[in-house]
Parts: sequence; structure tokens; C-alpha cells
Amino acid sequence: MHDNNKVSHSQGLGFKVLRTLSILLVEDNSINQQIITSMMDSLGHKTDVAENGAEATEKHMEHDYDLILMDVRMPLMSGPEATQVIRQMKGEKALIPIIALTADAMEESKKGYYEAGMNDVVTKPIDRDVFLFTIDKVLGEKIHISLAETEEPVLLHKKPETEITDVIDGENRIRKGEGHNAEQYGQGVLDDLENLLLEIDQIEETEVNSSSNKVARLRR
Repeated sequence: MHDNNKVSHSQGLGFKVLRTLSILLVEDNSINQQIITSMMDSLGHKTDVAENGAEATEKHMEHDYDLILMDVRMPLMSGPEATQVIRQMKGEKALIPIIALTADAMEESKKGYYEAGMNDVVTKPIDRDVFLFTIDKVLGEKIHISLAETEEPVLLHKKPETEITDVIDGENRIRKGEGHNAEQYGQGVLDDLENLLLEIDQIEETEVNSSSNKVARLRR
């Protein structure tokens, strides 16, 4: 099976890809081929296309793939039939993960896909997030990481680090009595604190006045 140890930092569809995959897409519909291939390419994966199950088994024998995306209903050889052939191959070729792609979401049909040897099923039209999650699941590793998961939360009203550092540094100097301006710096901090308390008192007084206009007029 294809072994790619290189880490990829490709980004597409809102996801970061940790490893580039070599994928065999088995699909007879040209529009579906374009949609799925474009999706995989945008993520940095390499996609090869087979028109039917018979062509898929031949390409799988000739090349090393990480994953097969297998349509179900195709001419010459269906997806389940091709899967059965692949599972009878020798060595690691028989163990490649296979995901069924189908519009048939009936549980009875899905049961038949699993019995044929398919690892999982993704229904059409394809949901991107479900699709990528299923790929990671059958491969047994985290390959696609949502960029939303990597974004750091923004803290509201966060003090600049330089300002916080200055305050901490000033407090340490005051405690240690270091520097010829330590007393002046300490007095400045106290003045700022008094101004802050005064502003709070003014805000509270304003709120009281706005909630009781009659009382405010009598005090004037």
C-alpha cells in the first residue's frame, strides 16, 4: 500500500491536511468525477480515476493507493463486485480501505456493501465534513483538521502585554525600593487608582439620577 511519510500543510475547504493521500476514484459519471476530484485536489491529495469496477481492479494491481472511493452502480463491473475481487488479492492489496459512494441510503443496501467487503458508506450528494471524517475513520488516523479547531479564541478587553509587564515591573520596584523614582511611580499608581474609583462613583451617581429624575431635581 502507498506509504507517504511526508507531512503536508495543504489547506482547502476550511481544512488543513496532515498527509497527502493517493486516491483511486471509481466513478462512471463525469460530473461526479469532476466534483470529487476537485475536492480532493483542493486538499492536496492525488486522485486517479477509473470508469468502472473492472478498470479499478487493474489500476489497483498496477499502482499503490492509500484509499479507494468506489461508486456502486457501474457498467461492466459494479462497486461491490470489484470490492470482492480486490479482497481476494494477495498481500496488502486485499486490505486497502474502500468507501462506497452511493445515492442509495437504504439500510438493506448498506448491509450488502459491508458484506462485499467495503469499509464504510458515504451517501450522495456528498456532505464534505462527513466525507472527510469517514476517510479519516477508515484510515485509522487524523488527516483532515478543521481550521476552526486551530483558531485561538479572542479575549475581549485584553490588556496589552507591554502594559501588564510595566505594571508588574513597577510593583516589584516599589516593593524592593529599587530605583530613584520608585516613590514617584508608587504615587502615580495610587493616583490612577483614586481616579478610577472616582469615575466609578460618577457612573453610579449618573445611573441613580437617570432612574429617579425627581430626586435628582430636588438635590439641585
